[in-house]
Amino acid sequence: MFNDSILFKKLEEKAPKKAELVRRVYEEFEDEIEAITKLFSEFTDHSVKHCESVVQVLEKLVIDKRLLENSSWRMVRGKWRLYLTDNAYLTEDEIVLLFLAILLHDIGMSPKIDSRLRKLLEKAKCGEVEKSEIEEIKRIVRETHHIRSKEFVEENDDLKEIMKKYRFDMYIKALADIVEGHRIDPYDLFSKFKKVYDVRVPLLAFLLEIADDMDIGSHRVDKFISEDWIWFYLDKENIKHVLANMSVETFYREGDRVEYKVYIKDLEKYGFILELVYKWWDKIENRIDRFCTLGILSEREDLDAWRFILPSRIDFRFKVEGAEADCSRRFEVDRRVFADLLSDRVYEGEWMYAFRELISNAFDAIKRRAYEDERFSNPHVNVEINFRGDWTEIVVEDNGIGMSMRDIEDYLLKVGRSLYHELREKEPEKARAINPVGYYGIGFLSSFMLLKNGDNFEGSIEIETMRNGYDAVKVLILNPNLPVVKLKSDRSEVGTRIKIRCRRKDVREVFEDVIEFVKALKDKGKNVRIFPFVIEEFGGLFFTVINSIFEINGKKLEIKLNVKIDGYEVWNEPIKPDLFIDGEKLTQVEVREGNDVYRLEVWTGMIFETQFGLIPIEDLKCIDTRKEEGGWYVLKTEKKEIKFKVYESERLINVNGLSCDLSLIELFRVLTGSRVNSQDVSCVLTVESSQPNFTDLKKEEIEIDLKVIGKIFNELCKKDIYFDLLLSLALPLQDFIEIGAEDFVKKRLRFKDVCGDWITLEEIENNGKKPLVATVFIEKFYDKFRGFFDSEGYHVLSSRYIDFFGHSALDEFFEFCNDCEDCVFDFRRVVKIKNNEFKKIILNEFSNVVAVTTGRIGLEIIIVIVDNPFVKTICKLWKENKIGEDIVEKLYSTIRQISESKGYVTVKDLEKYAEIDEEFRIIYELVKNEMDKEEA
Repeated sequence: MFNDSILFKKLEEKAPKKAELVRRVYEEFEDEIEAITKLFSEFTDHSVKHCESVVQVLEKLVIDKRLLENSSWRMVRGKWRLYLTDNAYLTEDEIVLLFLAILLHDIGMSPKIDSRLRKLLEKAKCGEVEKSEIEEIKRIVRETHHIRSKEFVEENDDLKEIMKKYRFDMYIKALADIVEGHRIDPYDLFSKFKKVYDVRVPLLAFLLEIADDMDIGSHRVDKFISEDWIWFYLDKENIKHVLANMSVETFYREGDRVEYKVYIKDLEKYGFILELVYKWWDKIENRIDRFCTLGILSEREDLDAWRFILPSRIDFRFKVEGAEADCSRRFEVDRRVFADLLSDRVYEGEWMYAFRELISNAFDAIKRRAYEDERFSNPHVNVEINFRGDWTEIVVEDNGIGMSMRDIEDYLLKVGRSLYHELREKEPEKARAINPVGYYGIGFLSSFMLLKNGDNFEGSIEIETMRNGYDAVKVLILNPNLPVVKLKSDRSEVGTRIKIRCRRKDVREVFEDVIEFVKALKDKGKNVRIFPFVIEEFGGLFFTVINSIFEINGKKLEIKLNVKIDGYEVWNEPIKPDLFIDGEKLTQVEVREGNDVYRLEVWTGMIFETQFGLIPIEDLKCIDTRKEEGGWYVLKTEKKEIKFKVYESERLINVNGLSCDLSLIELFRVLTGSRVNSQDVSCVLTVESSQPNFTDLKKEEIEIDLKVIGKIFNELCKKDIYFDLLLSLALPLQDFIEIGAEDFVKKRLRFKDVCGDWITLEEIENNGKKPLVATVFIEKFYDKFRGFFDSEGYHVLSSRYIDFFGHSALDEFFEFCNDCEDCVFDFRRVVKIKNNEFKKIILNEFSNVVAVTTGRIGLEIIIVIVDNPFVKTICKLWKENKIGEDIVEKLYSTIRQISESKGYVTVKDLEKYAEIDEEFRIIYELVKNEMDKEEA
């Protein structure tokens, strides 16, 4: 039934036995699934045909056919994953469970699984039961079918037997949770269900749920009933669903947008179709939005990556009475609830993000003024924090373009409407020149976090602004849901001033500590400069701003920031990244892509930050403190001792002045995880982007087109520096090949070989040899293999690079044993030696070897060598059911224990272990006696 499925073909190619499991379940329960339509013939289709269409919707609308066609398998931690993007993937087992769940998600509606329901239907045919009673039962079945489907999966013996036969019965509980979860709100999915082994149950349940929701169209209903007769044949609820589905003529996905085309020939008569379609529309968008929010909050890269797979926009295009119709929706939002949600869910209550939003808004206003007024000079942003009794007063003022009352009403006070978003659509050239950070139109609401004190909002936000040619205005906001007070202003200068009064103790304490820190250093004669707006998260710091130097229309724009806390000036100059790096610039490359500029600088040393904010490195070095455990420093002041931390990082990415992280950061680990001339290096990537693609509202992460990354590496390839790769990268060499950066890896990246020397792939090639990555066993005993590898023309690299190259000596000289479907050791760990010369070395140098360690250093894996007679005897005893899993587990744990310390295991090692372990002695003698019989 899945012949047209790309995903099923991918599974079939990689794991045919698991694909066979899906087919077997389909064949076993096809009749039960088909029986659903017999019971619910007057409703939308829930037969096998529906299962097929759910798969099609999943692949074409939810995931995107293009991504599936270009997807590729990668081995990660011993498991195969199908990668759709760099971080979004499905494992083999997840794909199997997804197909099984699609088959069984509606089986709870089948009369064939419920004897009581079958008997009731037989009575109904004979007229012994009222139709109303049957309809009520069917209604209950529909509403609870996900629970009934779950119970079927958990209790059906035939299903258990099939799952057990294919060694998949450990996932019965996961499958039951997925079919139940396909009707559960995404928020509840991630709290109710957990990961099972390596299977992300909530993710699979959501994918099934959204594909099921999006399976809308005329294919879901039978059309043999004419529209005239349908009113007599069906009840009101069924009429709505049938006609609404019949009205959806086509659907497709283009880019990240899905469109359904709906035709309503008579709006007055069929207005209920519009009502139902809107419900579908809301449900689909709401589920996707809620999942994407969870992706942000989960702090899991693999889950968050699915936000980019899902469609970001769902459209229903209507034709009413033969003409195009505008059926766009309008709704009102409770602003207090929205402010709460923004604070708690999006910014996670971290009030410091409010400063990032306010300062980035000021930058955008200044850049816009500079674009429109060539005479504009001396751009600046002034920040003042003052303590007024219990209150903290925060003022952020800029001399940017300012706002008119219309600007305030149309943008500032309308949640989600963004001037710069519209500018990108209406005046793209202007938008590209300005490079605004603002996009979503809700960043200003982050200011309410400063007002939120417990469960209440305390304080006020005052906005005073003037735009050239307009009257100055003042706006006072006391609470997100109270009316906004509009006043006249006597402001005479163009620009905007925002004053926030709040009573949050944690806000005040941070700035009190900062000023105490500054005072203490000044008392020591050290005039420290500090930009005190950072966000501590994930064990590191995110800057609110890292660069205030821009270029507008070919003119350099240096925005000076002045920061005062309680009258003390702590910063009064522009900010640029190189202020905070302890080292020298080694090189710089620049790439232009369209109107965007990407500038990568490679520096020696590290990038420094403190818990208080950004401090130039020359000032950081002269701090006189004592150091405590955990990297904490203590500075004694007149009032108290202040504890602070110094953070060191290897990379800094700033986009239009804001510090961010890269979603493609793995590719940059090749630089920041390296050395140049025996020195640690850090990299600074500065992006001047006309369309900053921030992936969440905290503006921490951006995605850069892969071809740009490739161009950056190729520019580095032209530089006369070499990078010594210290880390074992999780990303494969194939990624560099795909982005066209193979030359950089070949010519400028040096790898450590098993002799401790550093060498490039180009140098290996020039020596007439081929690179080969060692396993930990070969690396440990390389002297015994040196002659063989030299004669074979190999230059052997350290095992640390196995993940990078995706291929090692294990693949070259061993092959996994697949002789038995039900392997005694698990077929992934049993190998044969496939090279005769290599086999001679193994058998001669490591007499009667049973197992060796493979993998890389720090991630060793034990492989059992089936060529050994002792191992062959174990396999024979297992096939004849003379030994069980408990004996095998003891055998394997003993092999592992010996190999971890020695690097390999021989029969002699096992014999010695049997002398000190009575339980193992019995097992050893059992195998040894059987082996002696075979030899005799």
